[in-house]
Amino acid sequence: MNDINTRAMRDFVSRYKDVTTEQWHKTNGDWVAVFFRDSVQYRVVYDKRGDLNFVMKYYEERNLARDVRARIKSVYFDYKIFIVQEIEAPEHPTIYIVNLQGDTDWKKIKLCDGEIDVLEEYKKGR
Repeated sequence: MNDINTRAMRDFVSRYKDVTTEQWHKTNGDWVAVFFRDSVQYRVVYDKRGDLNFVMKYYEERNLARDVRARIKSVYFDYKIFIVQEIEAPEHPTIYIVNLQGDTDWKKIKLCDGEIDVLEEYKKGR
């Protein structure tokens, strides 16, 4: 705990007052706090100066905001939302990376500012 950037620790405590089980890691000069809250895995990433870089959340469809889910399902109504990666960065729009499972294929899509882009597509084996 003593090695963690003081500025990052102060910011983390002010944002996540109720979290006491986080684990800190140092990766490529960045500080990363990892914890779970309400079935959501959080990765809070700070740069070497202790400024918040971004927050990544990993979760299932049931935790996805209704409006975001509705936007995805309006295009991919026959697909199951498998896993969601939500990325929040200061002064940037939230990005959702969503893994979809269809009857014959898998898709990884990106949703940002209401726009959907397909990042990867795979056909299922027979």
